[in-house]
Amino acid sequence: TATVYGPVIDGDIRFPIPKEAEDQTPLELALGQFNLTDALPPCPYQIDLRTSSNNDLINSQLSIGQNSPNPFSGVTNIDVNAEAGEYTFSVYNLIGERVHTRDMMLNGEETVAFDASNLDAGVYIYSFSNEYGTISKRMIVK
Repeated sequence: TATVYGPVIDGDIRFPIPKEAEDQTPLELALGQFNLTDALPPCPYQIDLRTSSNNDLINSQLSIGQNSPNPFSGVTNIDVNAEAGEYTFSVYNLIGERVHTRDMMLNGEETVAFDASNLDAGVYIYSFSNEYGTISKRMIVK
């Protein structure tokens, strides 16, 4: 069975798809109208297909707060709430050069400390990313 979540239709697709229309789910019937059922292979696995954008996926897994204090010199803290997993924390200057990067495991509510004592005063962009996307905010180093 594959479960599909989409902007137009949600539902289950069973493998193999039943031949008789009265035995088919609404999504299986819709696929049959477009002759897509023959292109779907037999599948003994449970598949969960989601038609979400990468932004939807990253936003459902991760939220980041504004760094505090801001503006700051020395160390600032960033509150993060993340699903368990590996994330990359990066800091960029305004011309897009990465000035800091660090891979980290996050799980739940955490505070990430960042030491900017080696950076010049100015505006920087910090981001957290995983395979689904990136979330970014600005910070000011004084």
